[in-house]
Amino acid sequence: GVEPLEFGPMPSLQDEVSVVGYPEGGEGVSVTQGVVSRIEIQRYAHSGANLLAVQIDAAINPGNSGGPALNADGDVIGVAFQNQLDSQNIGYVIPAPIIAHYLVDDAPSDPRRPAGFPSLGIFWQALDNPQLRAYLGMEGRTGVRIRGVAPTAPAAA
Repeated sequence: GVEPLEFGPMPSLQDEVSVVGYPEGGEGVSVTQGVVSRIEIQRYAHSGANLLAVQIDAAINPGNSGGPALNADGDVIGVAFQNQLDSQNIGYVIPAPIIAHYLVDDAPSDPRRPAGFPSLGIFWQALDNPQLRAYLGMEGRTGVRIRGVAPTAPAAA
């Protein structure tokens, strides 16, 4: 019989991963391997949402996106979903905590549970650049700059 895969813990930098899928141009399962090279907020290509993503150096090609990304123990650490254009072997995985959030959000009629992830309704910019911080008079400090408020956000009222 077939047994379901289990969700594993959030990976750490340099953890080994394998991505399983059926890429275009093949007849069978493909497995690519690599390591976790970055964990940060990324813009998801399909939804435009900015959510947590795991960057890996295992190839994610058309056809094997949507397949599981597995840790060394065979647990699912996420789902392969996009690669970086004009780059080789830079792919992104939706991590298990993000997937788990959507899986438990299965009762949209229940007002106590938000559908998806809540949004502040603001447009922001990370102040990573020291020149921008100096221009804004924020030397020695870090943070984000609020660039605007969405017209339909509660803060716009």
